[in-house]
Amino acid sequence: MAPLNLELLDPERDGSLERYAAQIQELVLWIREEGHILSSMDQHFVEQWWEAGYPLETILASLRESGERLKGRKNPPRGLPLRSMRRWVVKEGERARDRSVGQHGQAEELSRNATIATGPASDATATSSLLTALREDLSAAQASASPDRHPALSESLAEVQGLADKDLGESEIFAELLAVGRRYYDRCWMALPVAERSERRAEISASLGEAAQAMDPEALEATLEELSRRLLRVGDPLFDPQRYWSL
Repeated sequence: MAPLNLELLDPERDGSLERYAAQIQELVLWIREEGHILSSMDQHFVEQWWEAGYPLETILASLRESGERLKGRKNPPRGLPLRSMRRWVVKEGERARDRSVGQHGQAEELSRNATIATGPASDATATSSLLTALREDLSAAQASASPDRHPALSESLAEVQGLADKDLGESEIFAELLAVGRRYYDRCWMALPVAERSERRAEISASLGEAAQAMDPEALEATLEELSRRLLRVGDPLFDPQRYWSL
């Protein structure tokens, strides 16, 4: 499988392997706290889960739970590869798929169906409240934003509104918001003066020390981009994932 393109994360692409994989990648990179793309083995697992018909909402919830559990260990697996979370994912994926087959009797269709089953009403209410709070925050920030920041806020507000119009589960909303936030901070970064971007990037690169020399160019660039986003997020936490479920 070729490297996944994060920009493929699109709420209109229901059921496609690209969307399924891109959402998983968003969540896994957040869990790992790294900006690297998934490894070929990781991507192989994702494709297997899609072909097996494991519901995306179940995969996302299982990865988030198992990933946070592994990160809480004294010595978590280095890089948190998907193989370290695979057992939990397969167990929950099989259980969710079997429930769906029993309810609908459409095993062949489900083997290629990566759409999300609607969650409980309480989850829908929670995600609706979250998106409403985010829209309000974005609108408030937009009202007092400087001209250079206004476009980033405007585009992100439209993206959040688009999510509100979709029937998505809680874990899928979380993954979608990770992508929206990434694009928001990329826009904010590009809105900075060229000289300031250059200075900040040099500081970030220097902070990596000798580790940067061991990275291939693609991994190094992805890491610098992710660290740049996090730098902006410290002073502008609108899309800080840690605050999503507290809104």
